[in-house]
Amino acid sequence: VLANRIAASFGVIPIAVLGVLFRSASFIFMPCVGIGQGVLPLIGYNFGAKQNKRVGEVVIKAGLATFIWSALCLVVAILLPTQVMSIFNTETQFLVEATRALRIFSLAFFSIGIQMILSFFFQGIGKGLPALVLASARQVIFLVPSLLILPPIFGLTGLWAAYPVTDIFALALTLLWTGIEFRRLGIRFRL
Repeated sequence: VLANRIAASFGVIPIAVLGVLFRSASFIFMPCVGIGQGVLPLIGYNFGAKQNKRVGEVVIKAGLATFIWSALCLVVAILLPTQVMSIFNTETQFLVEATRALRIFSLAFFSIGIQMILSFFFQGIGKGLPALVLASARQVIFLVPSLLILPPIFGLTGLWAAYPVTDIFALALTLLWTGIEFRRLGIRFRL
């Protein structure tokens, strides 16, 4: 709602672009969520069996798989933004703004999969609070302040930039919290 209100203050085209960005981002999220839900029981069973080495292996491999997927999506968004956005609308004004927006919006796509998998890791080991905090870090904890700070300073570019800024902060928090938990459990980062 907040993002839509901010986009509306810049006109009709930014609202349309924002809607398409959200829709296209869901194509990135779906495989990451699917992989996360697939590894959740593997994490839980191995954690319950005190096989922390396997827990680490599952988390790292799933994180790598989602990183590759989201990095591939980043490359497509950076190299082919007009082609991606023209799937949704071919109006010239829309494509000009949407191409610029997608390039900015997608700058931190690489972090999405890793962040999701690590949130599922905490859920799998029965730590509900960290899982909740990390799952909501991107959408609530960091996004709302970014949306309140960046657009007034940078205008429409600030609206698009709020998302990668949010992703970077959420990734930093997620990696920090996971590093602490891995150390506590004696899990090493390795493939």
